[in-house]
Amino acid sequence: MFYQKIFDETYSLCYIKSMKKLFTNQNIYKKLRMLGDILKEKNLHLAIAESCTGGLVGYFITEIPGSSEYFNGSFVAYSNILKKRILKVPKTLLKKYSAVSKEVSIAMAKGAKKIGKADISIAITGIAGPLSIPQDKPVGLVYIAVCFTKHHIKVEEFHFEGDRSTIKMKSAIAAIDYLIKELKTKIN
Repeated sequence: MFYQKIFDETYSLCYIKSMKKLFTNQNIYKKLRMLGDILKEKNLHLAIAESCTGGLVGYFITEIPGSSEYFNGSFVAYSNILKKRILKVPKTLLKKYSAVSKEVSIAMAKGAKKIGKADISIAITGIAGPLSIPQDKPVGLVYIAVCFTKHHIKVEEFHFEGDRSTIKMKSAIAAIDYLIKELKTKIN
């Protein structure tokens, strides 16, 4: 019990320091500001479905003052049960393709958009490790889907390296980058 408490306190302190370091990195802060500016300029509202990132993307977005003008919220659907119940991901997709798939990322994005009453949504699903379940998919495999309309959805497959925290962080930042890229493409 004593050692667990020390571990928890040390881990929390390291996590807080890494988050502060991340936000002192002007690059990510500029990206988040840019995302907010684009969404505000186009009067778009965003909803997010997160699995492997565990809420990091939503956390990042809400670090920007005024994000409530364009951010409706984030659904952290880590388990398949919540993917089905909250985001309405069909059981058949989960069974046929697994939670870490292009098909499921699309269904998650559609669910977030509809349930989050948003104009645009993004979904992130992947394997942060250290174990890979299902075992035929590698640690670091991540799918990010952006949903503009029911029939206009873009998906990108990513492969990240690193430990669990690094993969989660890289996935969250990639989701922000991908969303900005797709918004710029749609706007132009």
